[in-house]
Amino acid sequence: MLPKIITSLHNQRVKDAAKLRERRQREKQGRTLIDGAREDCRAIDAEVELAEAFVCEPLCSSADCRSVVGRLDEIAGTVWRVSAEVFEKLAFGHRAEGVLALRYRRGARWPS
Repeated sequence: MLPKIITSLHNQRVKDAAKLRERRQREKQGRTLIDGAREDCRAIDAEVELAEAFVCEPLCSSADCRSVVGRLDEIAGTVWRVSAEVFEKLAFGHRAEGVLALRYRRGARWPS
């Protein structure tokens, strides 16, 4: 299967995910952003249901990041490959580990 790639900062998925920094948006969307390889790894180990994930492969240089990316295709609903610009818009502060995921809040589902 070909990877799904997002390179536009104007992509609606990117805009919606970036809004998750705000509590009101997390409640509205029923999702939470999990930023960072270690945090994503812990979520996967805890069997947290991941709605989707965003991966910037050029930034994914740590062993933790590579391990998470290797597991995401089987666990996350959709894995998006993104450009460095898109990842910068999604990541918190100056974190640039190359991977972040979105999880559903219990009982919530992303509308189709």
